[in-house]
Amino acid sequence: MVFSTNHTKLPNIIQPPESLEANKSEEIVIYSIVLVVIFVSSVVGNFLVTLTLWRKGKMSPSNRFVFSLVFSNFMKDITIFPLIVTSFIKAQWIFGHAWCDIIAFLFLLVSTASILTTAAIAIDRYCAIVKTMVYRRTITSTKSLLMLLLTWTQAFCCSVPPFFGFPG
Repeated sequence: MVFSTNHTKLPNIIQPPESLEANKSEEIVIYSIVLVVIFVSSVVGNFLVTLTLWRKGKMSPSNRFVFSLVFSNFMKDITIFPLIVTSFIKAQWIFGHAWCDIIAFLFLLVSTASILTTAAIAIDRYCAIVKTMVYRRTITSTKSLLMLLLTWTQAFCCSVPPFFGFPG
């Protein structure tokens, strides 16, 4: 019955309770407030980490990885999050097909970069803890920049295929 073409009566497990319909506007307001609080705290937190790293002057390889992670999260916060919150409040995508494609690309880019940067941080910390004596020779400034370049290049390569119709 779930896949039936008869839409006059849905089974009880699919039909929303009437109390949800009555409280829908209240739920949207509550969810919107929560999303705005998450957005503001994320922007402020990422800004404070960036400010702290900037004040230190020359960045160590470890701090470069952290900065890359903060940058990807900040890009998500200022480019993607507001549009998603707006779409949630309006209960539809109002920005058109082109912006949908652009936001999907940006979301894939910054999400993949964030995940790969987290992996690079894990490798950096592993080397710092397990190979303490050779860490400074193993993870150099040049190698950390190369790892970050590779991270963002790979994230970009993973984000482009949807523009060419993949998948489907």
